[in-house]
Amino acid sequence: MAGATVSLNVARCALDGPEISGAAIANRHALEEIIQRHHPDACAIEDGFLATNVKVTLKLGQVRGVAMLVAERAALEIHEYSPRLVKQTVSVMATLKVSGSANGENAALVEERS
Repeated sequence: MAGATVSLNVARCALDGPEISGAAIANRHALEEIIQRHHPDACAIEDGFLATNVKVTLKLGQVRGVAMLVAERAALEIHEYSPRLVKQTVSVMATLKVSGSANGENAALVEERS
């Protein structure tokens, strides 16, 4: 198998106040802990996207930048994927897990279609 998902996390934080710096630091620590625990070779990061609110877009970019910096400092290969592909893949993996088919042999990768 070329690769395997070792950890999938969603960090939820308020993006509408001064606590964004605290959230970025918390995310940094969480990512560093995952890297220390699993010793991955690479990481996947969702590409940036334009949110309806410019401030939210900028803050998402800041948090994404923290994730990329942590990955780079750990000498990981960084792979960026479109938000659409990430959502499709997560949806397929959830379906496989519910059906009992989500193992290394049956894991599906959704191909991005233009």
